[in-house]
Amino acid sequence: MVVTPVVIGSCSTLPTRLDKLREAVISVLAERRIQSVIIQYPHFCKRLNIAYPSPPPEWMLQYGSRLIIHEAEDLGPMTKFASLLDMYPQDAKVSFLLFDDDHVYPPGWFDIMFDMVESEEEHLTSLASGFHGSLQKVIPFQYSAFNTGKKPVSVSNLSTAWGSMYPRHSLPKSSKEAYDFALRYKDLLFNDDMMLGSFCFQTKTPLKLLPMSENRIEQWNQQNNMQGDGECLAVLPEAQKCRQTRLACQMMQDGVYPVPWPEITLITFILGIVVFLFILFLIILAKV
Repeated sequence: MVVTPVVIGSCSTLPTRLDKLREAVISVLAERRIQSVIIQYPHFCKRLNIAYPSPPPEWMLQYGSRLIIHEAEDLGPMTKFASLLDMYPQDAKVSFLLFDDDHVYPPGWFDIMFDMVESEEEHLTSLASGFHGSLQKVIPFQYSAFNTGKKPVSVSNLSTAWGSMYPRHSLPKSSKEAYDFALRYKDLLFNDDMMLGSFCFQTKTPLKLLPMSENRIEQWNQQNNMQGDGECLAVLPEAQKCRQTRLACQMMQDGVYPVPWPEITLITFILGIVVFLFILFLIILAKV
């Protein structure tokens, strides 16, 4: 029987978004399989050059041991997970549910995630998973991706906006190790999704994009007062896409990021067979 590991939620925020954070935290705490939520709470926000309220807002003190306020160092986007690496040893049977501070999660959202993962041969303790990703393992790169099929598919990284879950062993031993790695690449400190994808690749942890029906996407949009199909979560300016592409290519060259492969459809498969047979025919013809 598969034993479900402890699941810890974690997020960080800006001083100006504490009200929105409350809605997100409440929606995550409502999930019965999440043991507790840790709010990574620095003293000072480098990005806005302002301090966080001290003491923290009263609402953060109303949930007892299920809501932990951790005095973290401001490390940008990686603040949401860096401290966890020092709080839990790498072999701990715990998974981290990373979520965004400005999204409200529909009831039962993470139960769906857990059930999908636990139904796989690889369960919570052996793979990272989420509902939305970017930079899929296909050519050309896809900067916004849902899995509309019936089974999980492999991707290069996941988006924390829809919630993503990582087993402890998939991440570095310490926050220092993670930070030092990020410093090797320009812009990586500001792209925690790619950083986490690289960590999973280096630890040989499968990264799976879970199936998402149109009804579930619509449920998400209604919960968060969004329009369209949710793709706006990952619409990036062209300049940012170029930076991410350069970053991905550099990391691939260094062997710390998965190399994409062409997406093989039925048409491309048939064309490949035709080309192969044509070349074989030419070779035989040349020998006659």
